[in-house]
Amino acid sequence: VRVRQGASARTGPRTPTIDEDGRSFVDLVKGEEYVVRLHNHADFEAAVTLTIDGLSMFAFSEEGNFGSQVLVPAGKFVDIPGWYINNRDTDAFEISSYGKSAAAERNIPVTSVGVITASFHESVEGSDKSPNATARGRRIGKKYVEVKRVIKNLQSVISVRYSR
Repeated sequence: VRVRQGASARTGPRTPTIDEDGRSFVDLVKGEEYVVRLHNHADFEAAVTLTIDGLSMFAFSEEGNFGSQVLVPAGKFVDIPGWYINNRDTDAFEISSYGKSAAAERNIPVTSVGVITASFHESVEGSDKSPNATARGRRIGKKYVEVKRVIKNLQSVISVRYSR
């Protein structure tokens, strides 16, 4: 994460620290604009899905948000200065209160904010055979019971692959 220095295009790195739970933390304060620098240390092009507070960086795109990703060349980096609007315009990432946030605008719960996530995928030109994916199968009976709870901070995320 890099922080914009005033109204100029210059940015400086903000060094992350590790909190008591072992999570990376970058101290950003209200009013600061930041840039996400995506580094690709692999020897292949990466397609990166970037989310801020649970929202895709393309959430406000005038062209729609169809699983859009940013391509980062092998061994290079790309700076993402804000929310993609169209091929000419971007709205800066700016720290604000929840009520004025992009998350609030899209009804993302307050428990999901404060997180920048980049998911890197190998990217190749051309077409590949269609991977396995999950469809909506037959309708089955399953009874659920609604209960009220207060949901607190996310503790971890686990992913399991089922297709190569």
